Amino acid sequence: MDSITLMPYVRKDGIPTFRDSEIKKIYTRAFDEGWGFEMFHDGSIRNADHFVQYITSDKVMFWGVFKDTELIGFFWLNRIEKTHAYLHFGFFKAYWGQYEDILVAGKKALTMLLVQDYDGKPMFDLILGMYPSWNIHVLSYVKKFGARTLGEIPNLVWSETQGKSIPGTIVAVTREMLK
Repeated sequence: MDSITLMPYVRKDGIPTFRDSEIKKIYTRAFDEGWGFEMFHDGSIRNADHFVQYITSDKVMFWGVFKDTELIGFFWLNRIEKTHAYLHFGFFKAYWGQYEDILVAGKKALTMLLVQDYDGKPMFDLILGMYPSWNIHVLSYVKKFGARTLGEIPNLVWSETQGKSIPGTIVAVTREMLK
């Protein structure tokens, strides 16, 4: 039986699926594990409180990724348009070597976003990613689902640590590309 589930951040009758303190722990854990700077490379989210404000805003769609009852990662969409959105994701270090779990999670997420029927149509037609070109792990991961690299663009993303724009790679996934 598949033990990977995706839990969205929603409020039902005023009760959130994730407490603010839980969202703060997600942010803090990424930095405690040493990869938070990769996730938040542009400096637009500078602390756990800001992450909570961002994730709980109406401009973002957020999900926790669970294996059984353990949170193994998370993802969110922003720049949400009628047909497409931008995807951001991270998995905690304990699961970096457990490729089957993180591949199942990615496949479930993309299927939910691009294939699953909501009132007669899928949620999106296109999911985009805009990642620093140096992050070969992210680029390799998304290609496993059939994501197409649209190209590397000089100065596409901001690096807060370098204090300058750096090359970025744009990737795209459509339902037809899912393997």
